[in-house]
Amino acid sequence: MHPPDLRIEAKDSQEAIQQLVDLGYVEDLSKDAHQRVAETVRELRYNFARSYMGTHHPSAAVPILTDLWEAWPKESRFGVKLLTCLLDLGQLGEARTVLSTLKARKQAYAQEAQEELKTLKVQLQEKKLEEYPEPEARKLRHQLSKLKAQATMNPTTWAFLEGTLLHAEGRYQEALTALERAKSVQTHQLPDVYHIARCGSCRADVRIGRP
Repeated sequence: MHPPDLRIEAKDSQEAIQQLVDLGYVEDLSKDAHQRVAETVRELRYNFARSYMGTHHPSAAVPILTDLWEAWPKESRFGVKLLTCLLDLGQLGEARTVLSTLKARKQAYAQEAQEELKTLKVQLQEKKLEEYPEPEARKLRHQLSKLKAQATMNPTTWAFLEGTLLHAEGRYQEALTALERAKSVQTHQLPDVYHIARCGSCRADVRIGRP
C-alpha cells in the first residue's frame, strides 16, 4: 500500500536480512517453515513483554517471559528480563531463584558450546573457510561467531545482576562488592551501576552508624 518510491522489493529485503545474519546481528533463518513461524511468534511475544515492561506493567510481562524461557531455555535474555520484572515487583525470592537458574543454565550451555567449538575448529583446521563454497562458508562463519558468544560467561554482567539483586535484598555491603566487579560492564549500564552503588553505599553507612 506504500507509494512506488517507498516500496521495498522482497529480494532486496531478503538480501538485507542476510547481511544482518552475516554480521551476527540476527539469527540465521531456519529452513523449516514451522520452526520459522515458531521463532517469529517467539520474537513477537518477547517484544510484547518488553512493551509491558516499558509501560511499567511488569506483572503482565512475567507470564509471557516465563513461558518463553521454558520453551527456549538457551535464550538467556528471557531469563534476564524475567529477573528484571521480578525485581520491579519486589518478588525477591523468585528473583533469586531465577538468577540461580540463569547461571546454572548458562554454565551448562557454555560447556556444550565449548565442545561444539572445539569440533568446529578441528574441522576448519582440516579445511579452511576460504576453501568452502560461499554459502557454506557464510553459514560456518555465523556458526563460529554464535558458538564463541555462547561459550563465554561474562563476569561483569553476572556481577551487575548479582549486585542489583543483593541491593534489592538489603545486603548493601555485599552489593557494593559485586558492583565494584561490574565497573567494566557495557557503557549503557554504567549509570545503573553507579546509581545502585551510591544508594547502597549511603544505606550501608546508615546501618553502621556513619553520617
